[in-house]
Amino acid sequence: MEATEFHRELSTIPHLDEIFTTNWDFFEQECLATPVVTSEDFAVLQDVPRRKVFKLHGSIYNFGSIIATEEDYRKCYKWLSTSFVGAK
Repeated sequence: MEATEFHRELSTIPHLDEIFTTNWDFFEQECLATPVVTSEDFAVLQDVPRRKVFKLHGSIYNFGSIIATEEDYRKCYKWLSTSFVGAK
């Protein structure tokens, strides 16, 4: 699969320690990245010296975090405008 090949290639870049994505769940597995989905995740993980993937539109593993409707996008925009993750 081309997407997996892309993620595998990224995983070889040692200085790539923060990844921002809208909806790619391959990053956790292929790049050994810890997912950051909520402000609470960020608060706990911000100083952990590990590769992180910031999932701006939620995660398939956290159904309540998925951004799919127009209302979800409005809330997400507001959240990113005011949250720790958005400031990052």
